[in-house]
Amino acid sequence: MSKIQLAKEQALDIFASLSQRDRFLVIILSLSFFFGGIGISIYSMITSLKEKDTELAVLESNIQLIEIIKQERATVQSKVEEIEQALAKNATTDLSAFLEKTATEAGFNPKEKNMQVREKSAVTDGTLQEKIFSVSRNKLSTEEFARFLLKTESSGYPLQIQNSTIKRKKRGDNITLNINLDIAAYKMLEEE
Repeated sequence: MSKIQLAKEQALDIFASLSQRDRFLVIILSLSFFFGGIGISIYSMITSLKEKDTELAVLESNIQLIEIIKQERATVQSKVEEIEQALAKNATTDLSAFLEKTATEAGFNPKEKNMQVREKSAVTDGTLQEKIFSVSRNKLSTEEFARFLLKTESSGYPLQIQNSTIKRKKRGDNITLNINLDIAAYKMLEEE
């Protein structure tokens, strides 16, 4: 006889020797352990599935975030390329020549309006150079100044007006403006 059969017969003998009330309690206790084990197993599986669902939701949100970042990177990259093209397009034109051309297009002679362009400072960051210029003009009409600003800002030349001082002078019915601008001009340098 095998050990399993021997253990089974001993368990049945013990079970048979119990009173009816004890046998009922043993059956109830055995069923409680059996169904309790099944219940605990089901509960742990449900908990595990909920954790996996939470992890999956986090991964899906991370994937969406990565897609958004990729789209933003592509947008920024295209803007960088546009800026580099604008810098390359105007690399050979210095700010003085550009402002004289813009003034002429705006309808006034820059020499008559005493236009002066002076470099104040230059900063280089990698391959990008920023030069700050002080630009002054005298005796401009409001219309001439407005046309000049419009031409300057809409030309695509890589510049930024950082500071402006406008003084208004009135002689009789004539109003003229004396203007001082701090303009930053940008240029790409050759990579070494």
